[in-house]
Amino acid sequence: TPIPTAQTTGGMDLVTLGWLALELTGSPFMVGLAAFARSAPLMVVGPLGGVVADRLPRGRVLVAAQAGGAAIALALGVIFATGAGGYWPLVLLESVFGALWALDFPARRTALYTILGPPRVAQAVSLETVSMQIAKMLGPLAAGLCLARVGAAACYALMAVVYVMGLVASAGFWGWLGAPGGHTSGSVVASLRAGLRAAWTRATVRAVLLVTIAMNVLFFPYQHMLPVFARDVLLAGPTALGALIAAAGCGALLGALTIASRHGHLAHGALFAAAVLVSPVLLAALRRGERTVLLG
Repeated sequence: TPIPTAQTTGGMDLVTLGWLALELTGSPFMVGLAAFARSAPLMVVGPLGGVVADRLPRGRVLVAAQAGGAAIALALGVIFATGAGGYWPLVLLESVFGALWALDFPARRTALYTILGPPRVAQAVSLETVSMQIAKMLGPLAAGLCLARVGAAACYALMAVVYVMGLVASAGFWGWLGAPGGHTSGSVVASLRAGLRAAWTRATVRAVLLVTIAMNVLFFPYQHMLPVFARDVLLAGPTALGALIAAAGCGALLGALTIASRHGHLAHGALFAAAVLVSPVLLAALRRGERTVLLG
């Protein structure tokens, strides 16, 4: 199935973009700016992604997103292979990557329901979660090794190959996804307003949404600064950077398997709250470890 394609290429791109931005500029601030350029389209285009998945055939949306991703990866590969690679062309094309992911994600997630139907969707989501975490491990590891052994051009070429493999592997599903995901007849603004109203009027959904926004703004950006940590604190290269980012995927995989093994006998609310509270403590411990390395 094509499900892990975006996660694999996303993990590869996280390593490649961060390391290249640091190599090209030597500035942690410019690394953060490149990460912002990659993520900003998700904030702008993201709210429209669900509307697009409802109004257009999701098969076409997924094909367009994956084909666009392959084209951008190939373009970046050619730019760096010819020696024309620079910071600003990298940032510009990476922002297009972000816009494509914003369209890909909602169409991909709702495709599971369409293909399998209600009886098997829970099992499919569990399998998808496992495959996503495996992809989050393999993508960064592959990118780190590729950057260290071959270079940036080969890394982007490998990303293009992964996109093409996803298109080929999923070719048999597009016929099942020929119709739009929903039957909305109102305007785009009305659809967005209705979605926000539905989320905000449900206390549980509202709380999860606010916590998710806070975590994505205040916590998860640490991943974008790991290239600086790897080079300046650990005195390591892109291989170690790939391993650092893959470690998060490894932990997520263990967590997903633990939850799946409990067959629904876990208090999801308590588990979610505990994860939110423990995560900043772990990040503070990482900061303490940085001091230990520097003083040692």
